[in-house]
Amino acid sequence: MKIQVIQLKRGAKLDLERLLVDANKPAAGEPIFESDTNKLKIGNGIDNYINLPYVAGGDIVIEDALDGQILMYSEAEHKWKAVDLADGQSIEYGENGLKIANFTGDPSQNGLFPMANNGEIIWQQPVTPEELEDAVSRAKDQADRAEQRANDALGAAVRSEVAANNTEAFAEQTAELYNNKFWYGTYSQYMTNVIGAGKLTEGTIYFISDNPSD
Repeated sequence: MKIQVIQLKRGAKLDLERLLVDANKPAAGEPIFESDTNKLKIGNGIDNYINLPYVAGGDIVIEDALDGQILMYSEAEHKWKAVDLADGQSIEYGENGLKIANFTGDPSQNGLFPMANNGEIIWQQPVTPEELEDAVSRAKDQADRAEQRANDALGAAVRSEVAANNTEAFAEQTAELYNNKFWYGTYSQYMTNVIGAGKLTEGTIYFISDNPSD
């Protein structure tokens, strides 16, 4: 009996997602196999490949897993892996669900970023004493600069008020000097009201507004 070779449309996950779109989307009932993830999708004739669900498999089996380990998904390897908790780490339950306290993994890896959905693992990055001290120092510097700016503004306001008061005092002194130490009028008024009336005042400057020819 001759064994027939049956081949499925196949390729790497990212290539399939890039190529099987729009006019090239999978036909209804067409199986597509991801060669790098060992996963299978079946086309429905409507959706592009990236939007199709994977064919459901059986239970996930993790080989060589030990008691006390946790499952972590590796995007690079496209699979779940059993890993140990590091010293000082623990699984806790908070108001947003489960979390690994003091997690120090690489946040660029899949799954190692903050999530706030109920029931999902939340990776909590610890803050070292040095980082905390640096953050406090930066906050104090910002507060000091803000206080200095406030003091500068207050000083400018005080200086403006002093200048205004000085201007007002100068205006009052000028008015007083003009009213008490200056006399202003025509030559005729000067001769009649000042000379004629004998009102020459010591220290007063008399200003003649016209220039008589006689």
